Parts: sequence; C-alpha cells; structure tokens
Amino acid sequence: MHDLEEIRVFLLVAKHRSFTAAATEANITLSAVSKRITRLEHRLGVQLLTRTTRSVGLTEAGALFSEKCRHVFVLLDEAESDLHELGARPRGRLRINAPESFGRKCIAPMLPDFLAAYPDINVELTVNSRVRKFEEGFDVFIRRAELNDDSLAYDVIYVDRYIVCASQTYLDAAKVPLDEPRHLVKHNCIIYKFPQIRNTWDFHFNGRIYSVQVGGNLICNDYDNVLQAALRGLGVACIPSYVAQDAVKDGRVVELFPHSIIAERPMRAYYSKDPHSASRVRSLITFMKRRFADYLPGDETSQSNSRMIA
Repeated sequence: MHDLEEIRVFLLVAKHRSFTAAATEANITLSAVSKRITRLEHRLGVQLLTRTTRSVGLTEAGALFSEKCRHVFVLLDEAESDLHELGARPRGRLRINAPESFGRKCIAPMLPDFLAAYPDINVELTVNSRVRKFEEGFDVFIRRAELNDDSLAYDVIYVDRYIVCASQTYLDAAKVPLDEPRHLVKHNCIIYKFPQIRNTWDFHFNGRIYSVQVGGNLICNDYDNVLQAALRGLGVACIPSYVAQDAVKDGRVVELFPHSIIAERPMRAYYSKDPHSASRVRSLITFMKRRFADYLPGDETSQSNSRMIA
C-alpha cells in the first residue's frame, strides 16, 4: 500500500528540485526527506530522482510518476475542500439576477425566509429582463431561455402555467362569443413582447396542440403591465400563473379555457458548473426548489443532480 506522505514529499522534491526546499515546505528535517524518498524508490523498485551534490533531477520514471501523482493529489485536495465547505455555514455575498415579474412575484417574497435560514449570507437581487446572458458577477441567473454556455449548469426551479384571462367588465361588453380558443381571433388581445412579439398562443387539448394567432391594440414588454391592462378591461391576456393567480383568486379577472392548457415553460436557475461552486449557491437552489415544489412536476423535485448544458 502506498504511503501518501512519502509521495507528497517526493512531489515537493520534484517541484523544487531540492531536498532542502522540500524539507522546509513540509516542515520536516532534511534527513526525513531523504529517508522517505529512499523508502518510496525501494518499494516501487525504480529510481525516481537523480542526485548530485549540486542538483536534483527526475528520471523518466520519476517524471511519469510525478505527473500521475500530482493529479491524484489535486483530486484529494479538492475532495477535502468540498467536505470542508459542505460542513461550513454558508456565508458571503450572493448575487441573483431574475426577470422583472418573476423576481418581484416569486424571488423577492421568499428572501426574508431564506435570509432567516442563512443569516451569514448577504443577497443582492437584480430584476432585469434586458440581460440576455449570464454575466460575470452574478452567482445565480434565473431565466426561461436555454443558455448555450458549457460553463453553466442549471436546475429547473419553477414551471409556469400560463393563464388566459379577462376582466368581467370586458366579457360583459364583448359582442362576440369567447367560448373556445379559436374565438380569440375576434377579440382584442393584449400582446406581450420580449424580445420577439408573442401573438401566437399555443394550446394543448386532448393530446393535441393547436395555435391561435391573436391581435390587439396594446403591446407590452412586462407581464405586470399586461395584467393591469386586462384588469382595466382592455382585452384578453395570456400571462404566467405567478402573475395572474391573485387576480384570478379574488375575481378581478376570469380564467378562460382552463381545460385547454397553454404550453408550460420551465424557469431555470443557472450557475457555474465549477465543482467548487459556493455552498451559498447550492443552499439557494435547494431552498427555491423546496419553496416552489408545488410548481414542479414530480420528476423535477425528485432529482438531486443539476442538469448540465449540452
């Protein structure tokens, strides 16, 4: 069985090309370094070092052994660091970037509970849909879009159910029926645009997908403004459940076509794929998935591994 301390001393000699420097870094005597190298070479049955009164060099076998062992010790050091971080209390600054509506409706309300659970973390929340890529400086970047970045991993934290709705005032004033999605083409619809205009609404019903192209006299780039327009009776809106649910619950808008489901779109939390990703990031991801468990399919909540970008 290999003696890791002997190998570590050998790697120090190989790095410094000096027994004396290796002894200093290892905080042992020069004699102890010499004995450990001798025992290692005897056990391996090969000469690892060439020694003269003025220099120390690597033999061919020594160079090969040094390269292989160096990688092993890197992995050991990483494992030790990961275990130390796992047991450490998450602390430090955590910068989160989220879309405006989702940040306001879902992320901001949960932060008091998160900070109560992790009092040594300082959160900086930025809500900004204009940012289209993971920017250096953000620890967690929340978006629906799939980001093609090999350096990032992501977890799905929320799956949107889109709601088609309108105020009772609008419905009472409507002169044409609104019993089925196909009737939308004859109604004023409030259009969302970011970055492209979204005037085609896809419905799922009885295992089929069908699309309705809608039109209207107002286009907004923010779902909160789309909802406000619907509340004022301007027309029919198609908005995420987290934006509309309170208005539906208290009757300010009426959900239309509840059995014809608008295609769901997952919300993803992106973060560095670096295995040393800070424990505060992992703590946030776990916290969000628990907080939003009701908005995740069963297979999402049961998965412990992060999805990697292909």
